[in-house]
Amino acid sequence: MARALLNWTQPELAERCSLAPMTISKFEKEDLKSRPEARTLKKITSVFELAGIEFIEGDGVRKRQQHVRIFQGQQDFWSFFDDIYDVAKNHPNPDICITNVKEAEFDKWLAEYEPVHNERMTKLKGHQLRVLLKENDQYITSSSYCQYRWMKASQFADASLYLYGDKSAFIQFSENDVIVTLVESPTVTNSIRKMFESVWEDSKDIGA
Repeated sequence: MARALLNWTQPELAERCSLAPMTISKFEKEDLKSRPEARTLKKITSVFELAGIEFIEGDGVRKRQQHVRIFQGQQDFWSFFDDIYDVAKNHPNPDICITNVKEAEFDKWLAEYEPVHNERMTKLKGHQLRVLLKENDQYITSSSYCQYRWMKASQFADASLYLYGDKSAFIQFSENDVIVTLVESPTVTNSIRKMFESVWEDSKDIGA
């Protein structure tokens, strides 16, 4: 039902979940012997939720009425980056912009998932992310697919901001947790992107 609401084919769902189309077909036969493992089911569910599907009482599904979602903890952080990749791959103009970045914090919470994400983003052709670091910050980890600039220290804020496609994500790091507040709204995202462009133009290329 969730797949039908999104008008996705089995191969399209399989690709977003990094599964084989035959596997999706097997799961949909409603055979008790073919039910996915808990980890695989969570992955499929997360893909649907990121696409705007809400699972409701009584095994029902519907398109989400609200456009705000919270990710918390490392596993959710990985799911958030799966969504970034999905948008980068499928959106006609993802225009990914990131500001208030401390790469060490991203690396800490991505951990072993960082090289996975780095590799798949590098393989995407025609996309270059723009990243704003605090002036004189030399910690850079994703130069294969990112363009970096230094923003003035007076403009740097504590919460990181990730703009991709029609989505705006506000990321708060602490010693023991990471929380992402994701807002899906073209109007909101385009408005924030205009502010990003202003800061970007006022920033310096790394090493300049």
